[in-house]
Amino acid sequence: MVYNYKRKTERASWSESTLREAMNEAKKTSIKGAATKYGISYSVLQRRMKTGSSVKSLGRFKSIFTNDEELELVQHLKSLDSLFYGLTKSEFLRLVGEFAKRKNKQTTFKNNTAGKQWFKNFKMRHPEIVLRTPESTSIARLQAFNRPAVNRFYDLLESLLESEKIRPDMIYNMDETGVRTSSTRPPKVLSVYGKKQVGIVSSLEKGTLTTVICCCSASGNFAPPPFFIFKRKRFQARLLDGALPGCEAAVSDSGWINGEIFLEWLRVFVSYVRPTQDRKALLLLDNHESHKYYPALDYATKNNVIFLSIPPHTSHKLQPLDVAIYSPFKTFFEIEINKFQKQYPGRVMDQYDVAKLVSQAYLRSATPQNALSGFRASGIQPFDRYAIGEEYFAPSAVYNREVQPQEPHRNDHHLNLLQVTKNLPAQIFDEEHEPPAPPCSENLNQLMENIQPTQTETINQNPKNAEVIEQVEVETFPSALSQVDRGTATPPPTIEFLNTRNILQEINPFPQNTQRITKRRRQPQKSEILTSTPVKTLQKDKFEKTQMTKVSTPKPSTSGQKKKKGKEKKEGKGKKKTNHISENIDFFCIICREKYESPPTEDWIQCSQCQEWSHESCSSYSGHGSYFCDICFD
Repeated sequence: MVYNYKRKTERASWSESTLREAMNEAKKTSIKGAATKYGISYSVLQRRMKTGSSVKSLGRFKSIFTNDEELELVQHLKSLDSLFYGLTKSEFLRLVGEFAKRKNKQTTFKNNTAGKQWFKNFKMRHPEIVLRTPESTSIARLQAFNRPAVNRFYDLLESLLESEKIRPDMIYNMDETGVRTSSTRPPKVLSVYGKKQVGIVSSLEKGTLTTVICCCSASGNFAPPPFFIFKRKRFQARLLDGALPGCEAAVSDSGWINGEIFLEWLRVFVSYVRPTQDRKALLLLDNHESHKYYPALDYATKNNVIFLSIPPHTSHKLQPLDVAIYSPFKTFFEIEINKFQKQYPGRVMDQYDVAKLVSQAYLRSATPQNALSGFRASGIQPFDRYAIGEEYFAPSAVYNREVQPQEPHRNDHHLNLLQVTKNLPAQIFDEEHEPPAPPCSENLNQLMENIQPTQTETINQNPKNAEVIEQVEVETFPSALSQVDRGTATPPPTIEFLNTRNILQEINPFPQNTQRITKRRRQPQKSEILTSTPVKTLQKDKFEKTQMTKVSTPKPSTSGQKKKKGKEKKEGKGKKKTNHISENIDFFCIICREKYESPPTEDWIQCSQCQEWSHESCSSYSGHGSYFCDICFD
């Protein structure tokens, strides 16, 4: 096939750079002299001088697209990939076929779709484009991980570091992770090529959950030792056989953490760290409800511990344990499970083996080097609010998530585009229009249409604004287009550039936000200083209301029972009546804390485990099977 043709002779083996030098020499002297000097055929140099092109081609076969057009295809692929809407191979080939049709290219594509051979050569010309298996990412994470929410966390962190004079060895991060008494991600093993299925021994299909609480400091210190939470009713001392010295444990019905267990762990943390009034400890944690347990907040305040929560759905970038510790920990834990199965063939792994295996994996993963790299990558120590690249915030621009208004902080160093552009020449922007807003609050297509080449030319005429120009270009162009290709030499935007991008966006436009209709009343969470007075007061009120509503209620006959609007539906004979909310007891939704009123205006649903009630619209109940609230969900 023509695409697989290989050169069979070394004739005309000159390079494009040599040909350009020869053409420049021929303009000064003569074609014959330049051809002799650079070893190029006279006829070739004469023909090239007429056409003025130095691009080397093999035979009469030409590329369908120019280098600039292929570059636009590559940039379009990178842009969609950065927005988590990457194209599949078949979608990309159809896009190429339609793009060639719009550009009036002569092709041999069948059914207006590029072929496999063209795709193979396209990847050879652009080796950075590869087929990858994507990781499913929830829309909630894409919406929540935005620059304003992350900047709020950094603002609070910076204010605490300056006001409380907290040293790096007193900055701690705690988090929970779950392990099971079975293999979930077994290590790779050697097998035979072509074998359809490769198996490995596992004690159980789905093991019992055990929660492990780890904690590390910005100086590389891991204290206290791992804290275990076993899924059982009673604690036995032999559950900690083989564990590291100093390890402690607790039990819960679900195997997950709750407020009482978190308070128990906090007492252990204070006994190890021993913070004082002049040497306070800063504890970074997520927004789990157990971390807002009022007795724990009160205990932390009395013992000089400050809680700072990270924004929801940002732990993969802002939590050092998630960034650098838990991934190798899970890998080493799977290796230890594999060793255990080979050392004790036929033995079923149970809860009494967890502490020993976790401790062995913990020793290999919980190293000072990993802790330091986790705090450095998240921008906590040393403090760097821009440690996370702008390309990671590109998906949030698709959804235009509205961030809750924030109270101003006295240490606010957030980069604002209005501050950057206020010193620019007046002719750059029209008097009737304001400077462009950051990309996170604008639609990508609208931003692309508003770009005017004349503005760029006006800015370039003033060399005094050289530093400001770079910042304006980063904010003016969508982050998905400018930040992904940072470091690559890209030409300045021209009319042809914009026209080509408009064609690609007409064929395959960038995704746009669609407003979701929901009845949820739950307020979005954000980064907070949990031990501050306003948060503690709110949690104290919730805690007191919860204590008042902890009364004995009839055990439900069916899981996920509901109370319908208005009067109850009449049931036929032989059917058991569903238990309902007692009218003589005050109940509050465990999510929005709204009081139950009779008759109810909304559907209520009861958790099958803790027996607490909540609005069905506030809960995550899908309408099928048992319902478990967010606290009891396993």
